[in-house]
Amino acid sequence: METETVNCCQGANGADEVYESCLGETGERIGRCDYGEPGILRPEATTVMKSWMDRLVATGMTRAFLKPGDSAPNFTLTNTDGRQRRLSEMLRRGPVLLMFYHGYWCPHCHRQLSAIEEQADEIRKAGVAILAVSPQTPDYSLATREAAGLTFDILSDVGNQVAHKFGVAVRLSAPVETLFESLNIYLSQYNGDDSNELPVPVIYVIESEGKIRCVLAASEFTGLIKVERIIQVLSNTPDR
Repeated sequence: METETVNCCQGANGADEVYESCLGETGERIGRCDYGEPGILRPEATTVMKSWMDRLVATGMTRAFLKPGDSAPNFTLTNTDGRQRRLSEMLRRGPVLLMFYHGYWCPHCHRQLSAIEEQADEIRKAGVAILAVSPQTPDYSLATREAAGLTFDILSDVGNQVAHKFGVAVRLSAPVETLFESLNIYLSQYNGDDSNELPVPVIYVIESEGKIRCVLAASEFTGLIKVERIIQVLSNTPDR
């Protein structure tokens, strides 16, 4: 089967290519979502972030990702209500949409989370649970949920332990660390550790038997994965 020609990502200025790999489709596409939305990142900040992401892609960042057909590793994380969410238990009820995001400080993450929230009822009606994971402390996870008005589970993966299991954790480069400091973004404050690691913003669709169905990731810092594409993937996921 040939790879579908679909636009799954929406960049700041309308560009639309991403890393995408799904069962039933051959090949993977590495593209770029335009980034540097006015009023979000200064031009020099855009240059630093673009250089970092281009380097990660060029050095094979996506080869570390768990791929479609792989078994999703089980995990237990705490949500903003203090309740534990265990992946294996969630999968007994049906498929799971698992989203990794940076954190409260990231405006583009808020945009992606809000876009998913707009379609959350439709996703849940399809029998799919939504889990959003970041390395933030529970307090900042709660702040994210309240700021974006989210109705799905926001989970704290302090230390990026789950992100490492899925192969999506990356360490900031020295120029990015310096940039973040100039923007008063101190990951140690948000994440409660000094690792200076973040997950790549990735969405996994996991089938109820625990197999990864699809991986969607914007290959630029401010790229958004189109919710329409997520819905399309979910509609083709077994055991909904």
